[in-house]
Amino acid sequence: MQVHVMALAVDTPGFMRRLVGLLDGRHFKVRSLVLGQAGKTDARGKGMIRVNLVLDEPPQRAQRLARQLARIVDVVSVGVASPDEVAARELALIKVKVGPQGRSEILTIAEVFRAQVVDAAPRSLTIEATGDPGKIDALITLLADYGIEEVARSGSVALQRGLEGLRDPGAASDEEAATGA
Repeated sequence: MQVHVMALAVDTPGFMRRLVGLLDGRHFKVRSLVLGQAGKTDARGKGMIRVNLVLDEPPQRAQRLARQLARIVDVVSVGVASPDEVAARELALIKVKVGPQGRSEILTIAEVFRAQVVDAAPRSLTIEATGDPGKIDALITLLADYGIEEVARSGSVALQRGLEGLRDPGAASDEEAATGA
């Protein structure tokens, strides 16, 4: 079963090394790891990063990872969610071999998936697709018949649905900020 583990952390040197060491040392089955700027700062003005992990693990192991992540000094918030509790998207670049006859068919498939052609060469097309991982898998399956040269996938970026989500406990809430409390 896939489970999302999300964390908000202070952007400090060595954080990624500690994160990967934790994952490797405990033999977690990681399907996707995405790390990027969170667009906020902590109470001291330091930049924050967001970590999105997709694990092929039972929920109990994901909860254990969340507890272990929370012990890392730079981590300020951790959450665990099932796939139906998150809005998740992925980016994929897919380079497909193409001859004169197959070009229009590949363009039609891309259009059905709302994908964009980002590079057209005489013998290949590179298609950019965004969406949930299942959509990306389906597109790759259809394009495989034409001969895929390369695939680059970003991994899942996810946010919990609704108002649930990761918050910096040291930062003022939106309500406090609005009232000046």
